[in-house]
Amino acid sequence: MKVFKIMFVFVALLASSSAFSTQSDLDESKVSTSATTAVWNENVKNLGELAQGKPVTVVFEVKNSGDNPLVISKVKTSCGCTTSSYTKSAIPAGESGELEVTYNAKNLGAFTKSVTVFSNGSEGAQKLLIKGVVI
Repeated sequence: MKVFKIMFVFVALLASSSAFSTQSDLDESKVSTSATTAVWNENVKNLGELAQGKPVTVVFEVKNSGDNPLVISKVKTSCGCTTSSYTKSAIPAGESGELEVTYNAKNLGAFTKSVTVFSNGSEGAQKLLIKGVVI
């Protein structure tokens, strides 16, 4: 009887491990291997000379050149003088979205500010720049 119980437990364990293996194989077959790629129309915008005290807004365009929807999850600016807004909905393959960046030109002199874009694109986080001179 003890041998029967041991065999029963062994068969049950073998069957359950086989079921987990089959489930894992099914899940892997559903995973898409296509990459999503964010391609920006420009990585640097030179704003030239700006008047002090007048905020300036520029627009970067991003195209999804991959096969899956592109989702921008977060945008981080390098300082409080720069703000951003961006396309919040998923950008379908072949379509474009926008990132609007506003620089508050308070301080005189040359500036270079970065905007880091986080998305599900295969490139990972991407850094865009705005630069110019406040006069």
